[in-house]
Amino acid sequence: MSSDYDTHRILVIDDNPAIHKDFRKIFGAAGAHEPAMERAAAELFDDLPSPIALADRFEVDSASQGKEGLERIRQAAAQRRPYAMAFVDVRMPPGWDGVETAVHIREEFPDQQIVLCTAFSDYTWEDMTRRLGRSDRLFILDKPFDVAEVRQLVAALAKRAQAEAALGESRAFLQRSFDAIPGLLMVIDCDRRVLMHNWRESEGVPTSQQQNQPRCYRCLHAEEKLCEDCPVDEALNRGEVQRFEHTTAADDRHWEVYASPIRDESGEVTLVLGHVRDVTQHKQTEEELKKYTYALESANKVLEEFCEAAETANRLKSEFLANMSHELRTPLHGILSFAAFGVNKADTASREDLARYFEKIESSGQMLLTLVNDLLDLSKLESGKTEFDFHRVDLSTVVLAVADEFQSTADGRQITIECIRPDLGREVIADKRKMMQVVRNLLSNAIKFSPDGSTIEVQIRPLERSVQVSVRDQGIGIPEDELKAVFDKFVQSSKTRTGAGGTGLGLSICQEIVTAHKGHIRANNRPEGGAVLTFEVPLNLHEVGPTYENQLVGAFAT
Repeated sequence: MSSDYDTHRILVIDDNPAIHKDFRKIFGAAGAHEPAMERAAAELFDDLPSPIALADRFEVDSASQGKEGLERIRQAAAQRRPYAMAFVDVRMPPGWDGVETAVHIREEFPDQQIVLCTAFSDYTWEDMTRRLGRSDRLFILDKPFDVAEVRQLVAALAKRAQAEAALGESRAFLQRSFDAIPGLLMVIDCDRRVLMHNWRESEGVPTSQQQNQPRCYRCLHAEEKLCEDCPVDEALNRGEVQRFEHTTAADDRHWEVYASPIRDESGEVTLVLGHVRDVTQHKQTEEELKKYTYALESANKVLEEFCEAAETANRLKSEFLANMSHELRTPLHGILSFAAFGVNKADTASREDLARYFEKIESSGQMLLTLVNDLLDLSKLESGKTEFDFHRVDLSTVVLAVADEFQSTADGRQITIECIRPDLGREVIADKRKMMQVVRNLLSNAIKFSPDGSTIEVQIRPLERSVQVSVRDQGIGIPEDELKAVFDKFVQSSKTRTGAGGTGLGLSICQEIVTAHKGHIRANNRPEGGAVLTFEVPLNLHEVGPTYENQLVGAFAT
């Protein structure tokens, strides 16, 4: 027999053995392809190709009762060799009758094609449709059978079963293909019904929502109405692929959704293929990558700042060494020059000239000594090797004593030093000698950078838990962007790097001393011109804790 022939299985459920024989005679394998049978079939079907020839082969099984027939259908389904149709007699005493048998079959196998055979009017058509429901898989055949009618019916139902089997295989293959694709796939029609899908419980769609043709918005979002900005709508209306991202609030999962239009033969969009992919892990990886990128950028920024700081420190060191070379050479040149004058003119110079030479040598030596002392002081302060002698000190006496030291220098330039001091009645715990060094440096800078005939104010201001000292001049001031930098080591204001400027160590020394007293120092400019240098120290540095220091910094910053 040719492999092109298909075998269609027929089940006959009838309590009459003669009926089974009749079906086997008509559709049995023996003689089914004999020429006489072919000719008879051609005569019966008006010279058209015989339905028997089209179907080629039939396999007839028998059952004498309804329950037996149902069991055979179950076995055939389990063997994946289902019956194309079942002929069921209406009267089959003593068990189920045909209608009841059909009811049981349809409950388990709703797609099974059933032909009810009857010679009596036990049931009206209305009775049967009321019990069985209207269906295109239910047929009525009157007894006695007309062979041609039976053959035509069997041929039509066989072809239909064959087509449905092929369609089922295609659907199964398509479903397997769907299931093999990662993510959620669904085919959605214009009414938002999900016609086909590959949903799994593990992928976010509850099993309770996986009923036949559910609405997509109920399944994916548990909503009872269409979603706003629905990509399915956009794909249907625009005929273009739509993409968007969605986050489920319940479990904070991130989904990437594509809606692709599907067109019919006329080019009209009738369906949408939805592809939903869980990108939670991808999003988390992106966030981690952003964090690492940010950390790397921060680290690079810190590294750049370190590099800039190193370059700045190197530049400052070079500037300092150049400035120190100049500052050291100036007094040394004075000492050596006037010493040479004295040596060369010792026999001829007058006593007045020799005295002037010695005065210049002494002045240059003092300048050199001051410079060396500043370097030593700063080095000891930075290394923590400076010894402090803390006692109760009245800062007003410190200010007055230093002002007296500079009075002659100020008078020579007609500069007035004005001390504004209330009756404090309180003393601070401090190293008096170091406090005098701070005031001396501040007052020296003020005189150095003040114009002749100006006024310098030194104000002592008592606060609740500290004392504040300010030195105000009417000089050239400090650029706003340098108010903090002037306290750095080796740094001078850009306005004082030539002319009267020093080595840039004085304010650094002041800051180190004030910090050792758990105080703070800052620089500001006066609105009317000139600079204000202010330092503040606590009344008792031994009682100062971190909280107070933070408060002092905050108050001082304002």
